[in-house]
Amino acid sequence: MLDVKNPEIRVDEIMQRIQEKVRLRREARRATPTSAAPAPFDPSSQRSEEVLARAQELANVGAALPPMTRIHGLRRLVAQAVAKAFLRMAQLITRDQRAFNLTVVDALRTASEQSHRTATQVDSIRADLAGARSDLSQAQARIGQLEEAARRDATKIAQLRTAITLQERRLDQFLEEAKKRLPEPLDGQQVEALVEESPHLWDATYLHFEDEFRGSREDIKQRVSVYLPRFRSAQAGTEAAPILDLGCGRGELLEVLRADGLVASGVDTNRAAVEHCRERGLHVELRDAFEALRKIPDGTLGGLAALHVVEHLPFPLVLKLLDESLRVLRPGGVAVFETPNPTNVLVGSANFYIDPTHRNPVHPLTLRHLMEARGLDRVETIFLHSAPASARLAEDSEVARRFNEHFYGPQDYAIVGYRP
Repeated sequence: MLDVKNPEIRVDEIMQRIQEKVRLRREARRATPTSAAPAPFDPSSQRSEEVLARAQELANVGAALPPMTRIHGLRRLVAQAVAKAFLRMAQLITRDQRAFNLTVVDALRTASEQSHRTATQVDSIRADLAGARSDLSQAQARIGQLEEAARRDATKIAQLRTAITLQERRLDQFLEEAKKRLPEPLDGQQVEALVEESPHLWDATYLHFEDEFRGSREDIKQRVSVYLPRFRSAQAGTEAAPILDLGCGRGELLEVLRADGLVASGVDTNRAAVEHCRERGLHVELRDAFEALRKIPDGTLGGLAALHVVEHLPFPLVLKLLDESLRVLRPGGVAVFETPNPTNVLVGSANFYIDPTHRNPVHPLTLRHLMEARGLDRVETIFLHSAPASARLAEDSEVARRFNEHFYGPQDYAIVGYRP
């Protein structure tokens, strides 16, 4: 039995030391500022097994004696005996704590295993989701391609329908003229009526050409919307001051003007284009621009537009167009002339000649000077339709800036002038 009166072992002194150390540690904890809260335990982290192993060791509090490596010989044996006695007494207190600790460690290990399984499932779901997103992107791209193909097919069908309608009209005209003279041959007037149809043989082809190279209808409508504020400021587009679109083509400007509540009409020499506009409910006549202008009284139009017209005309007719425009506009009326921009190197050297009906490009300084010289006032130049940023050089240098300006700058320009 342990003799607590043994002079070599002072139990009271040992207890006092233990109590003093406990007291000092408590005071130290009170004096130490509260540290940041420890990071929450993440059962799915890579260190979870190490943490759980360490927790397993610490959970068995009071289950075994601590190592006594600093004491040797008889003193060590006596110390072990005293420590065992204290351990037996302490186990009455630590038994429940140890059971609780082990239960918590088991719960954490179970949570860790479940978290690992969940993480594996999440990774699998993420991989499936990535695959689904990839499939969705491919499907959307395919749908876009199919929609674009459908739009092209619809355009081609409309083009074929127009061409067939025009051919049927020519055949019907030929048969009617032939029927009038049967069994006699055609006279001069009847032959002339048939010959008048010959300039329109390629009308449908040219309309198809515009569909292919000029841009979609919605793109052109967005582009020509830039002129709405100028027509508005000139108070054009009323019944008393209508707008005339010379060479109206597919009628994009007329449609934009109508949507804005402005009164406008158009003329064009392309029968297919005129039929196309009339199908959309636009007021368009099959007539030469100069013939149409001759029939308009002086000072009656509020606005006049000739978009991509002057590049089709010889120089004398450009002057005539400007003179007639000035005549038919009322005071304050506005004239808009849009044409390809030859200061863009790609336009002036190559793209301009895609259209076989183009005669020659007109420099913006030339057209501006002609408009001012023929009497139009407040003349301004508007540069339009630069190439997208994706086509430009991304380099930030003076050379790149000038290259982008000359090769990818405005592809078209417009000269706007007002009648004094």
